[in-house]
Amino acid sequence: MDTSQLVSFYTHYQLLDVLLGLLLLIVSVVFSSWSSPYCRPFSWTDPTIDYPYFTSVTFPTWTLVVFIVLALLLYTAVVSYLGGTLWVWLKAQLLAVISQLVVVNMLKVYAGRIRPDYLNRLRSLGFKEESHQNAGMSGTRAAEYYCRLGDEHRVLREGRLSFPSGHSSTSFAVMTFMSLFLFAYTRPSARGGSFFRLLMSLSPMVIAFLCAVSRTRDYWHHFDDIVAGALLGSVSALLCFYNAFRITEGGLCVARAIELMEQEERVEATPHDPQITVIAG
Repeated sequence: MDTSQLVSFYTHYQLLDVLLGLLLLIVSVVFSSWSSPYCRPFSWTDPTIDYPYFTSVTFPTWTLVVFIVLALLLYTAVVSYLGGTLWVWLKAQLLAVISQLVVVNMLKVYAGRIRPDYLNRLRSLGFKEESHQNAGMSGTRAAEYYCRLGDEHRVLREGRLSFPSGHSSTSFAVMTFMSLFLFAYTRPSARGGSFFRLLMSLSPMVIAFLCAVSRTRDYWHHFDDIVAGALLGSVSALLCFYNAFRITEGGLCVARAIELMEQEERVEATPHDPQITVIAG
């Protein structure tokens, strides 16, 4: 494959977008892993951060990976059977997930919001309200003391990364896009409308809501954390969908990249008028 063919291949599949997205994701992960969350002071008598601490949660992180894989498999199966351009769907879905993860990783560190179970995270490691005085760290604020504990104990650092909810944003990024995919292929409004096709298209959103709300039941997030995450995930999915596809007046979903390539092919196939050279006598 020569240089021109390689450039054509990358342009055709728009791989530069994916590479840029992966680069931003890596940068955000490194930033969030090595940066200390904002040191937010707290009170040991604050009931909003004194909920039970559960190590076993309803939707572990690995379930989010399962959501993504199942979504990609669904797109592959449906497009292979009914037709369409698979790589456009896969790329748009991956970019939706990546874009919201970049924003979430940055915001978690910047906000440094304390989780609802933070006090019991401290107690589980043997820390109490008097731990600051007993440590003999004169001249150090109590908030700074407990923030430094996050450098030694990962569970305490995680306890300061409540806003926004990553589970909520990721599940909504996947399931909102999946609903849009089902809308495109089932077309609930076509042929007089179908309530069954409408429900089928919206069914993935049930999983997104269950995953998001479970984070409050497990006391890992405040309610507004999951709302912010849901908005981030949904907006990411919508933006990536409409960046990749156009909805026609008839309700058909057209891939913009494919439409552009077909237009370019038609232009190239159109015979051009011969050039007439006038020679002055």
